[in-house]
Amino acid sequence: MKSFRSLIFLSAILFQFFIIIGDRYWFTELWTHYLHYIIVFDLIAVFILIKGKKWKSAMLILILFRINLWQIAPFLIKNPPSNITTEKAELSLLSINFFYENNDFDSFIFLMKELNPDILFVQEAGQGWLKRISQEEYPYQYLTKAKGADGFFIASKIPGEFQEIPLGKEKALEFKNDYGTFISIHPFPSLNKQSAKEGRAYFKDLNKYIENIKNPIVLGDFNAAVWSPKLYKLSKERNLSDAALGFGIKKTWKSKNPLFFIAIDHVLLNPMWKSVDFKTYFVEGSDHLALWLALDKKD
Repeated sequence: MKSFRSLIFLSAILFQFFIIIGDRYWFTELWTHYLHYIIVFDLIAVFILIKGKKWKSAMLILILFRINLWQIAPFLIKNPPSNITTEKAELSLLSINFFYENNDFDSFIFLMKELNPDILFVQEAGQGWLKRISQEEYPYQYLTKAKGADGFFIASKIPGEFQEIPLGKEKALEFKNDYGTFISIHPFPSLNKQSAKEGRAYFKDLNKYIENIKNPIVLGDFNAAVWSPKLYKLSKERNLSDAALGFGIKKTWKSKNPLFFIAIDHVLLNPMWKSVDFKTYFVEGSDHLALWLALDKKD
């Protein structure tokens, strides 16, 4: 039992070390996706160490628990009631990594009609999107030249200008209108040394690109948790906040697998906007959930 408690203690220390050096190596960067699981592990470790009367070890892990909890607490604290209803919100958005091999458009179109967003953002978009969305309801549409895993599609009721922007070795799709500049992104995931390097280059270019943009809103499949070092840096330096704050930690990936409860799809808002509502929806054929949110301008 003594060796088991030692293993628990050392594991908690190792997990925390991986979080601290999260942006140094691809596998530690991937580890930052699971901070919420590490918090649960820390709490279990504290209980086991207290039961074994390892007071100093328990106190140290409790400190780590509180540090980690502090990072996710803003998502868990509910927003105060808003006097703006969802129906009266100024703007509604729907974003989804649809999965480029997914051909089940019908169920998604049904969901879209039900939610009736002002703007739709699709990552991993193929040619079929131009045929699926009504031009009468969404007269402003754009599909990138790249299709499939690298494709983007936007359909909007609101007029604006589209532009494909290079970020690292990949691209993003910008949509500029009277409400701000929306940038739909899909950087490389940190699955190996090379992809992690390219993902960091993507975020570095994105950070630089939006430096002089008025009222940016960045959304899509970030392939990173909101507390990952590169996303934290982007949010802090560009004064952006996650639209899910106050609505809980939203599971967005591996939609049918409860063991992979991670949030890697986000909407980052500039200070002009606040979330009135934020929900996720299952999409048949995709390994991501759709993000739907209603926004209103801050007072």
